[in-house]
Amino acid sequence: GPRFTHLSLVVFNLGIAAVILLSVPAVARIAWRGQRESRLYLLGWLPLMSLLAVNVLVLLGVLPTSLRPSPLWLLAGTALASLVLAWGLIDRARRDQIERDAATARALRDPLTGACSRMAVLPRLESAAAGTVLLYLDIDHFKAINDQHGHAVGDRCLQRFASRCRAQLRGVDVFARQGGEEFVAVLPDIGLPDALRVAERIRVAVAEPAEGAPSHTVSIGVAQRGAGEPVADWIARADAALYRAKAGGRDRIELAYAAALPDTELRT
Repeated sequence: GPRFTHLSLVVFNLGIAAVILLSVPAVARIAWRGQRESRLYLLGWLPLMSLLAVNVLVLLGVLPTSLRPSPLWLLAGTALASLVLAWGLIDRARRDQIERDAATARALRDPLTGACSRMAVLPRLESAAAGTVLLYLDIDHFKAINDQHGHAVGDRCLQRFASRCRAQLRGVDVFARQGGEEFVAVLPDIGLPDALRVAERIRVAVAEPAEGAPSHTVSIGVAQRGAGEPVADWIARADAALYRAKAGGRDRIELAYAAALPDTELRT
């Protein structure tokens, strides 16, 4: 009868209010610590929770029936809660995307020098056409710089080195850090004589003294990709040329052997 219906409404409203109220303390604690999602949760549910509380108090006879919220108010409160929570979900998804993009950028860029990472340059090497030139660069005696002046000075040397190298490259060229003091530059659509001139400009620019910093030089291995040559072989030829440059006295450029004549020299 009517009494059972009245009791059902009270129980229903109390159940909804209890679910919301039970979650509020934990959410409020998180919101107090600055969790954005928790603040949005409270903002979304507060109007509806207030309306439900008034409705329950009216049904219990604590408040006069004139204060009972109309169904339209309850519907509006529900709609507001849905909109705010949807906004929170969209905001969270947007911030998650920003975080993923930032993580991707960190993975694709060396944070110290701003050069591309080893992971980022690999696809460029794999897709490089025959004739693309690879410069393999290594800062000479870099360990001695770290040992004598400290790693902070060594980091500044790496940053200055990367900046000077990029200044000599074209916009289409890719400059990447392989690890430690080793870098590579991928030069597409360029003839070998022009690529050697680029390497020479880099060598000269790196050797220029910088105020308040130890001077250093660079050794460079140069290899032009042969038709159908595997990436690993191409890199190995440039790497072997680099070590010939080091063995030959450093601060110099060495051209790799032709792809048809594999470079079998070992590192020294």
